[in-house]
Amino acid sequence: MSTDRPRRILTVCMGCHCRAPLTAAVLAQRGGTAVEVRSAGIRDWHVGRGARVP
Repeated sequence: MSTDRPRRILTVCMGCHCRAPLTAAVLAQRGGTAVEVRSAGIRDWHVGRGARVP
């Protein structure tokens, strides 16, 4: 396998509000330039809503 291009990783969760973005951030940090990470959701539950902080 050629190392010229980074590996592409897509993390997916239901709403792409917490789990997938957090996982993507951790993978990107640990993988450095060897990975290209993005996150996505399969539902639009959280579109237009900010994160709720207690």
